[in-house]
Amino acid sequence: SIVAFLGLKIGTQASTPVQIALGIVMGVGAVYIWVNGKAKKRLSMIEEQLPEAIELMVRSLRVGHPFSSAIQIVAKEVADPLGSEFGMIADESAYGREVSESLKDLAERMDMQDLRFLAVAVTIQQQSGGNLAEILDGLAKVVRARFRLFRRVKAITAEAKWSGNFLSAFPLLALVAIQVVKPDYFDKVKESPFFIYAALGVAFMLALNLIFMRIMTNIKV
Repeated sequence: SIVAFLGLKIGTQASTPVQIALGIVMGVGAVYIWVNGKAKKRLSMIEEQLPEAIELMVRSLRVGHPFSSAIQIVAKEVADPLGSEFGMIADESAYGREVSESLKDLAERMDMQDLRFLAVAVTIQQQSGGNLAEILDGLAKVVRARFRLFRRVKAITAEAKWSGNFLSAFPLLALVAIQVVKPDYFDKVKESPFFIYAALGVAFMLALNLIFMRIMTNIKV
């Protein structure tokens, strides 16, 4: 097939700089895609668990537990990944660090707006006083509302994302169809000295198309 031929030709006939550059791009790109996918999945799980964790803290505060104990309860009762993150906060608190500072660090590390809201709420309560349980109860409702809105936006943009993925995959599907229907279609251009560079250029443009499609359909809530 044309794909196998292209891979063989690049691996055997392309200049060494092209081979090195392509190898670096493929290696770094594969690692980036894998790590980015894992990170997005982890953040998505934390966003989904956060309202439950805040409500658990509210119940703990209302029965008389101090906030540090509420953090420990969340660490024990909530599953990973959020449970382990709150476990780290509980450990830092046990060694004397302010819980609000640990929450700020967690919010910045996760780059999550809802965690920033939680850190700000705790900081304000520590500085000016007030009923923390009531503050967190209101925050839990806000976080749940934002999460429902996020789900709704995700459903609305699903069609646009599917269209973007289809348009990105269409050239590859067309290439496969051509190879099945007429395997010798590219025989005349395979021997051209510009074939490898043209194929790499097309692959680069397809990758850019996929990236921009994802940016356009990634609506922040």
